[in-house]
Amino acid sequence: MATQTSNEKSKFSLSGATLYGINAVIGSGIFLLPRTIYEGLGPASLIAMLVDVLLVLLLALCFAEVAGYFDKNGGAFQYSKAAFGDFVGFNVGVLGWAVTVIAWGAMAAGFARLFVALVPSFKPFEMWIAVILIILLSVINSFGVKTSKIFTITITIAKLIPIVAFVVIAIFFIKGGINAGNFTPFVQLEPGKNFLQGMSSSALVVFYAFIGFEALPVVAGEMRNPKKNVPKAIIMSIIIVSLLYFLIIAGTIAQLGNGILSTDTPVQDAFTKIIGPVGGFIITIGALISVGGLNTGDSMMIPRYACSIAEDGLLPKAFAKKK
Repeated sequence: MATQTSNEKSKFSLSGATLYGINAVIGSGIFLLPRTIYEGLGPASLIAMLVDVLLVLLLALCFAEVAGYFDKNGGAFQYSKAAFGDFVGFNVGVLGWAVTVIAWGAMAAGFARLFVALVPSFKPFEMWIAVILIILLSVINSFGVKTSKIFTITITIAKLIPIVAFVVIAIFFIKGGINAGNFTPFVQLEPGKNFLQGMSSSALVVFYAFIGFEALPVVAGEMRNPKKNVPKAIIMSIIIVSLLYFLIIAGTIAQLGNGILSTDTPVQDAFTKIIGPVGGFIITIGALISVGGLNTGDSMMIPRYACSIAEDGLLPKAFAKKK
């Protein structure tokens, strides 16, 4: 009984699960998102943002509803297996696992690329930075869920600090941006496109920025009271991320206006304009930590994805072996 209580305490609480969900969604893409969606609609891209929030919330509610019936790892694998049987479950599980493995490799390479951009002297070791990151996170993960939990929560809070700092400060400059005409004209369409075309292209980009919340049910077995907390964490993480995204986009437009189209680093430039050169540096560090956080989340999710499939007898038992 004491062991069970200790194991429960080592798992993610509701707040920890919510942070895990936020970490799974927010990557470095948020720092480029304002320019990408501004190209299609101008300041009216904020409307596309709100439309996407509604769509993503509907999808999240579906995941939350289904997650309430399961208390073990696997996410979509468990759902499809329960609904359609082993064959469909196997295909969903193995393909999902393979995609996350490939994605982790890409994100490790992305972390190395960002690190080298920050510290150019490490350029000759770019590949090794990615390899070492994967090995390091794998070792940390091997110490158990308690260690992974502490590391994941720590790095998520670290990645949120520059984002929240930008949002909090930028709020006070939105009115000034409106007065300066940076939101005028509100609708700015690309040549040859109508409003619906601009809306659809912008909404698609924003929708992609929300991808990741579905990773939370994959590690449901590492959450306390998963049938209750995982659905709540899914919804809470999407709401928090939506609010941050909206305010980041609004704050960036308020500072740069049309100038957002002439920069590859809109959020960095906006923060630099607000607080000086240190603002750009803070956002650059934030982007690096954000990608590091995604790597951390994947290092925890990937082995548990394979383990859940193996525990149900659809992969060799070696994949389910635990320390």
